Amino acid sequence: MVALGEFNVPFFSKDYKSRQQQNLAKVINPQDIDYSTNATKRFVSYYLSDGPHAGWMLNGFVENYYSDPKVEDVHMSFGITASNTCQINPAQFDKIMSMQSGKSTLIESFGGGYWYSDDFGADGDRAALLKSLAGKVASHMRQHRIKILEQIAHDPTSAAAMEAYQAFVDANDQLEGIVAIQYAPSYAGGAGEILWVTNKQGYDIPVVTVRYSIWNFPEGNHERDGSPTYVARKLNEEPADSKFSAVIVHAWSAFT
Repeated sequence: MVALGEFNVPFFSKDYKSRQQQNLAKVINPQDIDYSTNATKRFVSYYLSDGPHAGWMLNGFVENYYSDPKVEDVHMSFGITASNTCQINPAQFDKIMSMQSGKSTLIESFGGGYWYSDDFGADGDRAALLKSLAGKVASHMRQHRIKILEQIAHDPTSAAAMEAYQAFVDANDQLEGIVAIQYAPSYAGGAGEILWVTNKQGYDIPVVTVRYSIWNFPEGNHERDGSPTYVARKLNEEPADSKFSAVIVHAWSAFT
């Protein structure tokens, strides 16, 4: 399912195949990082939720979030639905790609629309359906040099979810990592656990589950959800060996 309720989509997407540009995401080579100088540090990456919302990519995302001057200070990452937006509105997709800060990362959110990695295709030939979807998403990611994928699951650490991660890794030899969230009751249901899948070249690819969620719905907050101050405190309380954390920032939460 693609989250899109906008008018004039036929106009925006007209002749989309001939309007594709060679716009590449800004990336760094992990081999250029000297990890020895950071042996005692703990790393936290923040990224914005709701990237699969194709309609939002066309309305408000750039103006209200993506172009915020604080993006560079935080090294904020953004989920975007590249595989959908490049076809729905090539002009808007070109704008998003051209405006990327060199200090932010673009993430392909979910891959092709809203679906759960642990039950997709359960009523059919799941392996074949996963392979087909993963191949299509991989083509878009490679075309635009997007190297990180976000996945959503009922249980992001389940064997069924791992099967889906493996399908996407098998389809994309340029995929460097997957960020995995639980949809409900908390995005941070994976508690920061890091899983591994091996690609066809023999490289181990990390699947990083979200450790905390910056979220402001008090009636529904869970232990790993809360305000920026709350999440910062929880991160500081993590044991020393919790060196890598992904924190998702809920796009629709506000704080005073």
